[in-house]
Amino acid sequence: MEALEFTTHSDGDIIRIPPGHQELLNKDLRVIILYSESRQVISRQGQFNSIQLKTKNFKFSRDEANER
Repeated sequence: MEALEFTTHSDGDIIRIPPGHQELLNKDLRVIILYSESRQVISRQGQFNSIQLKTKNFKFSRDEANER
């Protein structure tokens, strides 16, 4: 048995085989249907904004930075 994956839209009780896969017509097929519920829009609140720090005269050692 071979497997093939594609997405399509059902039209009533008909699931169409997309062009390019016509070799599947008039064959016995095992069909597994995966579908998604209606999508919900999730509000993205609290996004991070970038900041700039001037570190030109700020001096520290690697050990001090790792201690924090």
